Amino acid sequence: MEKNQEYQGGVLIVGAGMMGCDIASWVAANNYLTAIVDRDQSRLAVVADKLAAYQIQLFTNIESAANQWAGRKLIVIETVNEDREIKGEVFKQLSSCFSPTATILASNSSAICVSELEAYLTNSQFKSRLVNMHFYPPIKQRPLVELMRGTGTTEQTLAEAEHFVWSLGLTPIIARAENPGLVFNFIWQAIKRAALELIDRGVSVPADIDLAWRIAMNMSVGPCQTMDMVGLDVVLSVFQQHHEQPPQCLVELVEAGKLGRKTGEGFYQY
Repeated sequence: MEKNQEYQGGVLIVGAGMMGCDIASWVAANNYLTAIVDRDQSRLAVVADKLAAYQIQLFTNIESAANQWAGRKLIVIETVNEDREIKGEVFKQLSSCFSPTATILASNSSAICVSELEAYLTNSQFKSRLVNMHFYPPIKQRPLVELMRGTGTTEQTLAEAEHFVWSLGLTPIIARAENPGLVFNFIWQAIKRAALELIDRGVSVPADIDLAWRIAMNMSVGPCQTMDMVGLDVVLSVFQQHHEQPPQCLVELVEAGKLGRKTGEGFYQY
């Protein structure tokens, strides 16, 4: 099968977690040259097995990916932990290894604005090539990608990013001003906060909150189920990134190692 003619180049995903794998498989299924980089070789081994149906290249470091993909037109999508310092180090390496004339650097984060990562760039020309590009898992059920500029992002970069999203069969939404949470996640943060407050105050329990939501909103899953799917450690990190006091029930679950589906238990057991 021919690779996607809409975008002559490749797509590199940094981070082989749930979101990184979901993005990589979707991109590869749309016939793009695709690669994942992650320092954890055991995680890459799992990914290799999980995504065996796709022709996805795997790298253990950014330098190796840059050497092999030198000269390509690239979109690089960072999907590592919701931690500004960790993401900053990734962007530092990326801006050292790739060319701003051929590369868009995107962060999948919705909690951390890409402008907050600009200080880590080793090449200031990359300020014009930065964008938040936030996918929603699972992509098949939530075919939405939100885009947001940094302080120096050009209209050309934003247009390229928007075109890329459309070419994946997904719908782009552009945040017209910088906002932690972009559009949907800003609304979603308020819903999470309300649901968790109901639990903390003893007003309701996760099962009833989710049942009420599913019936009233005609949805297949509720807020607590969704948080379990995303990962409660990620949910907690978002509260911290927003400088909000995290709900006690959330803190207790994370401290107990009950992070949701990925650990077999969160608000629910799996």
